[in-house]
Amino acid sequence: MKRKLFATVLLMVLMFVFASPAYAIQLPLELSRRRVSLTQADNITLVSFHVNLRVRIGFTSVNTSMVIRNDGLSETNLLIGVPSQLDSVVTVKQSSVIIEGKTQKLTVLRSAPNSESTDTFMPPTWSTLSIKLGPGESKVIESSYTMDNKIGEIGQQTVYFPLSMLNFWEIPIKYLQVVADLDFYPPYVFEPNPSLLPLKYEGGGRLLWQLTDVKEPQDLVIYFTPVEACVANYLNQEANNNREIKNIVALYQNKDYDTVIDEITNYLTENPDTELKTELEYVKALCHLALYQPGMALDIFDRIENNPGFNNHSQLSNIVRNKIIYDKVFLLGLKGDDQEVLEYLKQIQPTVKNNVIFSDWIKEEIVRLTPPPPENEPTETPSVPEQPETEEEQQPATDTGKAVEYVQLFGYDVPVELLFIGFIVLIIIIYIIRSSRRRRRNKYLF
Repeated sequence: MKRKLFATVLLMVLMFVFASPAYAIQLPLELSRRRVSLTQADNITLVSFHVNLRVRIGFTSVNTSMVIRNDGLSETNLLIGVPSQLDSVVTVKQSSVIIEGKTQKLTVLRSAPNSESTDTFMPPTWSTLSIKLGPGESKVIESSYTMDNKIGEIGQQTVYFPLSMLNFWEIPIKYLQVVADLDFYPPYVFEPNPSLLPLKYEGGGRLLWQLTDVKEPQDLVIYFTPVEACVANYLNQEANNNREIKNIVALYQNKDYDTVIDEITNYLTENPDTELKTELEYVKALCHLALYQPGMALDIFDRIENNPGFNNHSQLSNIVRNKIIYDKVFLLGLKGDDQEVLEYLKQIQPTVKNNVIFSDWIKEEIVRLTPPPPENEPTETPSVPEQPETEEEQQPATDTGKAVEYVQLFGYDVPVELLFIGFIVLIIIIYIIRSSRRRRRNKYLF
């Protein structure tokens, strides 16, 4: 009897395991024998997806918020998961999930071997939890984790976020928003351009993407170059066994700027033909800038702007030139002459390339600094001097005055007032005569 009961329970468990689809935060999964594999979500709509990326050198903190809805006619059991890796390089750490204000307990499950979805990267493990959704029910699922940045040969940073994974949910996504906070990095660092151009660059190193009715979400790749760190790495690579240059780089990394300026001056005096002359001049300018010595920094920028060096790394060379332009705008602005800054930006604008975000920043600065056109003052029509009236023009007025004040009667000009008084007197006389006649008649009536 016990064996039959155990077999029945085991069969029911196996049926549930094989038949129940499960869904992760980025991907819907199918659970089978404690292993998960990718599958297409049916009747589970991803209504909205918000991502906040707090990007720092080496890693990125991620916060996501998604709204999912069960459009089916029956209750659905879901397995929500956060991947342990986003690709072969980017590792996900410190995962947490919050639903309805409560932190969820996560269970680690392995990916199934020999997954049929060979075109999509499958991480080794997933941090998972189970939830239920009734028909028509929606839930907000928040998650947070950190992930590694990809680092280039001289320290360039690449942030990768696989938005294409959202294709496994029911789409279109009504609203998709990504905010990348790059810790006050200026616009010149974003080279190459992001895989998806942002809606706008905000001051303080923020990039914003906002999309509606997204039918084919694409992976987001953000490139940025921390210039000071990359310049130091480049010099260390190019210096080979030159201890003097390596010592200068070490002093610069330790922010001993006064000593760096002296060491570079002495080195260039003794080695005027060194191949790294321009690069060392640039480091010297950065030290003057850090010590707030604008005149000295500006002198060096003026000399090397059109040929900033770093010839063995064309991308870094272009980024350094863009940073020189950005810093010169700041230094020229200290003089308080906006017109000089405006003329400089207009001059260099056609030469800026390979960085849409920086080019847009220059356009916005030009618009901001361009003075508004003068307002059109209303033109006053010259007043026409009054012409004196001629005798002919005055005569009718005189005649009109006489016609009003006098009436011609029997060849005489009789004043209107006198005529009016005479008319009143005549009426009174007539009235008296008529009254006396009535009295006479009444006297002989009886």
